[in-house]
Amino acid sequence: MSQLWVGRTEIWEDEEKLIATIRQKCNIQAKSVWFCRNRNTNQLEGYGFIDFETPQEAAEVMRLLKDTPIPHSPSNRFKLNWGSARTGADAATNQQASGFSVYVGNLPISIDEDKLLHFFRRYIPNTISARLIYDSDKLSKGYGFVKFNTFQEMNKAIKVIHGSTEFGRPLKVNEAKDNRVNMDSSAEQATNVLFIRDIDPGVVQAETIFQHFRPFGNVLNVRIVPDHPDWATVKMETVSAAEVAKKALQGKKFGGSTSCDIQYGKEFDETPLAPVKEVSVPIIQPHKMSKKAMSKHFDEAGVAKVMEVIKNFAELNRKVPLTNTDFRTTNLLYSRAQTSRGITFDWESYIDVFPSPNDPFFKK
Repeated sequence: MSQLWVGRTEIWEDEEKLIATIRQKCNIQAKSVWFCRNRNTNQLEGYGFIDFETPQEAAEVMRLLKDTPIPHSPSNRFKLNWGSARTGADAATNQQASGFSVYVGNLPISIDEDKLLHFFRRYIPNTISARLIYDSDKLSKGYGFVKFNTFQEMNKAIKVIHGSTEFGRPLKVNEAKDNRVNMDSSAEQATNVLFIRDIDPGVVQAETIFQHFRPFGNVLNVRIVPDHPDWATVKMETVSAAEVAKKALQGKKFGGSTSCDIQYGKEFDETPLAPVKEVSVPIIQPHKMSKKAMSKHFDEAGVAKVMEVIKNFAELNRKVPLTNTDFRTTNLLYSRAQTSRGITFDWESYIDVFPSPNDPFFKK
């Protein structure tokens, strides 16, 4: 079993209402929901817990609903986080719950979240949600975050939408740093992956970082993030080695001019999507025929024969009247039984269906 913490429980009438909302929005059946109430007044305390059969179900609900508008109260958003019971939730499940987000800046204050989400879905149909940041007067600050299912979808959105002037000004679209920080229940969770930011781009190299981390244990990998040269990830062999290195190197400059921030990070698949193979469609050239052959084939008898084939084929494919309809009174003209001269179409009676060597359209 796995559990999620939920806030703002006063928005729902009761636990069943929340269960129904989760089922409707995520197509997942929660095992149980419990709202915390004051023992003396029975008033809601503003939070509760949702239990699911598997960590994957809990992660999927968190991914789809966290920070999205509540259907019956759009001005409020789902407040979700991991609860205490989280048996079997590994790093992959945690990443599934958080998704991948981009920062979107330089937005006009007139744009709303629905319009922003619709715009991103034109390019990435599976975009999960869009969230704008507001000031104390509930006016947009001109930036927000958009969430995706995979790193590859997020990366595609950055490449396609960054710099777009859809809303009058060039948009600034960058990867959100929270994608790489391992935050769980509002607290850092120790992992063997460390995320470093604020390094000096072009000055601090991966080899330099490797040399600084090597005294603290076996370093498996050091990588400068390609699209963010001021970010780097370091993977240690053990969590304990990462903890010691983080504590010792926090604030180091690694040969640059700025102090770096080190946090526990995430490991996920950054393999780019395979390019779509282009398929060339051959151009079929129609068989040429001389004007003499054309005039000979399309004489009066030939044209009449072709028209007869078309006519009978159309009659054969005419829709049959409904079984409970009396075609004699309501559909007389369109009944297959009333076709002109009672002709029944027979494919084999027309040699045009099977081109002969004498047919000018038949290419030998």
